[in-house]
Amino acid sequence: MKIINKYKINNENEIRFLNIPIYSYGTRCQHNFEIMEYVELFPKTFKHQVYDEFLKLTEKKHDFIIIVRAGLGEAYLLNYMLDEIFQRFNTQNPCFVGHRAFYDELFSLYYPDIPYYTHNVDTSFMFKVLDKKIDKYKNHIFNVNPSPFKDWAKKLTQLKNGEIDENYSEIVKKFNNVKNFKNKEIHYKKDIEKIVATKFPEMKKKKFIFIVQGANFVQLLPNSFWEKLIFKIEDLGYKVILNTENISLQEARYIASHSKAIIAIRGGFSEILSTLNVPKHIIYTPRRADDIKNMAEIFSLKKYPFVDSQTIYEYDSQNTDLETIYESIIGGIEN
Repeated sequence: MKIINKYKINNENEIRFLNIPIYSYGTRCQHNFEIMEYVELFPKTFKHQVYDEFLKLTEKKHDFIIIVRAGLGEAYLLNYMLDEIFQRFNTQNPCFVGHRAFYDELFSLYYPDIPYYTHNVDTSFMFKVLDKKIDKYKNHIFNVNPSPFKDWAKKLTQLKNGEIDENYSEIVKKFNNVKNFKNKEIHYKKDIEKIVATKFPEMKKKKFIFIVQGANFVQLLPNSFWEKLIFKIEDLGYKVILNTENISLQEARYIASHSKAIIAIRGGFSEILSTLNVPKHIIYTPRRADDIKNMAEIFSLKKYPFVDSQTIYEYDSQNTDLETIYESIIGGIEN
């Protein structure tokens, strides 16, 4: 162990003696976006600055603070792991803290009584300084998910190199030191039936197909594929409802649950729909950031918790041409 270490995050520098911060200097951006130079003796660590921001945001009311920085799919799986985590730490009054408002929609589906707070801490800064999965500070427990980030990045590298052949849901579960997923009851927000009926009156006939064309971390399919598919579906007498930005996460799940079938790119949102008792046609495409082989096997929704694999039809675009996928989906809808 080094006696003196220097840490640098963006334009801020920290000097530690025996891992205790003794001197900090640099420039930082204030809330009004004014750049300010500073020098501090015996400062808080960068990590504790983040924790203090969250304690202020939550008014120190919660004994267990879940800091969400996961993708949508990992956040979805977290709902099935939290009961075990809460029990392990004898949690009495937890809360969620995240940087995306739609996480509130997701977590309230499974934990409607646990509050969600949206923070404005710079995420790139936060990712670099939060280095523990579980941390204790000022009598509060902070659970960062996923963390440590360097260990999570190592997992993704192992996936890319073909060193791991487990299903992704099992990888996430083990990474969080959880033994078993626990199923949860779904709680939609109040008046959701009335809200979606107003937006989509065609739902009353229950003869529509729900389509998810987008995903953040995988390559998208060409517009020509979707245009041809939608044209044929409408020719068969079905309406098409697209998962667009004007539909909230809970509304989308509720609408999809009443559809004739779901067609979706394999992204995080497809996981949220995976347990619905509706035929699901899931199309696997390569990831944008890396070249993970056997995507359809590692990320197969058929092996995800609490799904009925008989309702899931999977298509690997890396090994099957789009015309064959198109014909298979249309054949499934016609039958």
